Amino acid sequence: MRDSQKPSLREKEHAGENERTFEHPAFGMIGVRVTTGGDPHLFGSDIKHNQRISITIKTARHKRNLSNDWYHAQKELIQVELSHSQFAEFITTPNVGDGIPCTITRHEGRLVPSIEQVETKQEMFRREIEDSARRRLGAIGAEIAKLGALIESGKLPKGELRELYKTLARHAEQLPGSIGFVVEQGEEALEKATTAAKIDIEATIHAHVNRLGLEAAKAIGLVGPNYTMKEIGQ
Repeated sequence: MRDSQKPSLREKEHAGENERTFEHPAFGMIGVRVTTGGDPHLFGSDIKHNQRISITIKTARHKRNLSNDWYHAQKELIQVELSHSQFAEFITTPNVGDGIPCTITRHEGRLVPSIEQVETKQEMFRREIEDSARRRLGAIGAEIAKLGALIESGKLPKGELRELYKTLARHAEQLPGSIGFVVEQGEEALEKATTAAKIDIEATIHAHVNRLGLEAAKAIGLVGPNYTMKEIGQ
């Protein structure tokens, strides 16, 4: 359980009123916005993103003046970005493991290096399939070499031949399953990436449609310059 601490208080006269400012280490502000452009690579995502969800957390202070509460952000603690798919998963699946992958873009006011892609998912699965096949075929090749050495020696003991046969049969039986597993994982990753891409595309289209709708409403005077609704009939 955390220790408790009262907020510190400073008072001063402002515009003929008594202004009170409260500060506490636990006071914070969190903001979310949609960003476009920038680095397309996000941690935990297999596709490139032109549009992302940006979340910023800052320390804050509370001012009380003119019988109103005012909350002001202070020092930036962290800024992270998520894809639309990651954001949807974040807000709809609490209490799952360690959470949802996000990309840290700023930490305590300092930029964090962007992610340089090592290899694409296609390249990764191709390499893993080749590695899996190479390991299995290497094991089979080793057993074939043992069999060749026995044949060259002229000694063919049934016990050793039987063990070689069992080992070769086991490796041959496991080869399709080993490669098939990697292929199956690749199909699942592709399906996940396709779903994430659809969510991101739909969110981008929705945002553009909303923006166009607001611009049209602004043009006919239905909303003000800051996109706030005007009273109908004014």
